[in-house]
Amino acid sequence: RSSCPSRDEFKEPDSGLPLKCDMCEGEDEPLCVKWCTADALVLEEREEEIDEEEEQEELEIGLESLADKHGLDKLIDALARMSKKE
Repeated sequence: RSSCPSRDEFKEPDSGLPLKCDMCEGEDEPLCVKWCTADALVLEEREEEIDEEEEQEELEIGLESLADKHGLDKLIDALARMSKKE
């Protein structure tokens, strides 16, 4: 297994430690993808679909957790106060 020839470009100059990837924020494409001499790296963006049923289940789990921690009556009171603010 050979190492990436471009890898040395992405190290901290003083310490030699690898830089933390931030996907080259502000750039169209990460520099590692641009500089890859073997064309082994590809940037592919994809959108995650949010399943409404999963979202509802997560909401219910969160509400159950709050009800267990603070009690159902306090949770209902808090929701009533919040709905009046809107």
